[in-house]
Amino acid sequence: MKHLKIFIKLPKDIRVKAKGMGVTMKKLVEATMQRAILMIVCVVIILAWGCISAYQMQRDYLPGINNTTLSVSMRVPGYQAVQVKQQVTDNLASAVKTVDGLSNVETTSYDGGLFISLYFPMNTDMKQAEDQVNKALANADLPTCIESEKNRKMNL
Repeated sequence: MKHLKIFIKLPKDIRVKAKGMGVTMKKLVEATMQRAILMIVCVVIILAWGCISAYQMQRDYLPGINNTTLSVSMRVPGYQAVQVKQQVTDNLASAVKTVDGLSNVETTSYDGGLFISLYFPMNTDMKQAEDQVNKALANADLPTCIESEKNRKMNL
């Protein structure tokens, strides 16, 4: 069986700098240069080992996230922010406060509409909460000019 030897001639200035290094370092560099194929094989083995390990590693970096926020937005054309707050937002806030498990309500009234954020504890069944909010909104005392009503989960 023939052995393949690879000889790499170093430029003269590199060999001169190598003399300044310690004897052990010089021997290590020379041994590495004489066994280039072995070094390449070692690097390939280490890379393959790392790839196999990364493939087998668990990929559950983030646990399942239960977003416990619902939002309600409505358009109330022709109403100014103060009118929206007094005639619509306050009624809706009172209506949704009857929902079980509701921890916080934030409302924003603006010219021609409103936005309500409903916050629930982390262990809340959001499908049930969404149904309760829809029922509360349906029973709320609202002006007839409201164009649209949306109740949706907030997505991260």
